[in-house]
Amino acid sequence: MNDVRKHIDRRFAKYPKTDETLELKEEVIGNIEAEIEDLQSYGHSFEEAFRISIGQMAKLDGLIDGVKSVRLSNVLMEVMQWTLIYTLIAWIITIPLSIFYEFRRISWALFGVIIVIGLSYLIYYKIRKLLSRDYVQVNLYKIAAVRKYVWITWSLYIVATWGIITATLFGSNIWFGRPIPIDGPYEFATSSVMYVSPIITIIVPLLMNKLQKIIIKQGEDSPDEE
Repeated sequence: MNDVRKHIDRRFAKYPKTDETLELKEEVIGNIEAEIEDLQSYGHSFEEAFRISIGQMAKLDGLIDGVKSVRLSNVLMEVMQWTLIYTLIAWIITIPLSIFYEFRRISWALFGVIIVIGLSYLIYYKIRKLLSRDYVQVNLYKIAAVRKYVWITWSLYIVATWGIITATLFGSNIWFGRPIPIDGPYEFATSSVMYVSPIITIIVPLLMNKLQKIIIKQGEDSPDEE
């Protein structure tokens, strides 16, 4: 039955080598070997029984929990689309706030990013048929772990940034217990803008959320392996 093990080893080679995957591989090998023996008892040759058993084997993507087969070119297309959408929304939000210098810089930076992403998307759309249309295996558990790490990193970044802003603007007043001076609504608005501007970076963790959903959707739409 070495032929069975070699064949299944090749089929499983592209999947993550987790305990669950290795256990499933041994189970599949056992089932196929039992099926071959059963078919041979009815007069089939080993070659015929092997071909029939392998042909009846279920699609592995449906058996391995957390693994999705996706076409990389399609995933990249959707990620670029959503990156452009999120950046456009952020840019539109910053336009009326451009009276503040901080947001003026951010607005122009976002506009530059939109141009770059837009041109990249158009180029990619034009050449997409020339690129590989092969399917790749994606472990959703790893994607979820990266998404969690990105959200934690972003949260720490916001907290650290707000801490630095607070220390810069009001550090001495807080240290010596003096009242925080805010002279008029414009100064209040300017200070508020400094706290609000870092939140625009939420685009990054939002894209990680969207990436996970795209992979799940693409995986559900992918055809069965032959």
